[in-house]
Amino acid sequence: MRDTITIGTIAGCISSAVMTLVILIVRWMGFQFITTWETAAAIFLNPELVHTPVGYLIGFIGQFILGATFGIAVAYTLRFTGKDYYILKGIGVGAMYWMGTVGFFMHLLHIAIEGRGDPLSNIMAVIEFNILGIINAGIIAKYADFRKIR
Repeated sequence: MRDTITIGTIAGCISSAVMTLVILIVRWMGFQFITTWETAAAIFLNPELVHTPVGYLIGFIGQFILGATFGIAVAYTLRFTGKDYYILKGIGVGAMYWMGTVGFFMHLLHIAIEGRGDPLSNIMAVIEFNILGIINAGIIAKYADFRKIR
């Protein structure tokens, strides 16, 4: 596929689905932490609405939009820097997204306070962004065709 935005969006949505399954499995194992979709819902809703059906729907939509933009960032990174070491590049973009979302935007939107006292939520966020980066980079490296059109 030659369209960078399309391959990034597809890879991002696939990796978001995988990440959601991983989060659900970890939650079913009994671990309690703030999930990506709860954080996404908290951006748009009042705290009492986050754990409602509408809150989960908005949270999942926000999570998949985050995944799609993340995939586009990985796709452009691989397009401009090449596909060699694509896993490391995916993890690198994941680290930048983690710092940008958890470190900057959550603080800016005043929703970081909940996660500061919860180390598991922070560790899970790092793991989630690494999962996103690895899967995105793998899909894009395999299916993207970044040759220049003459």
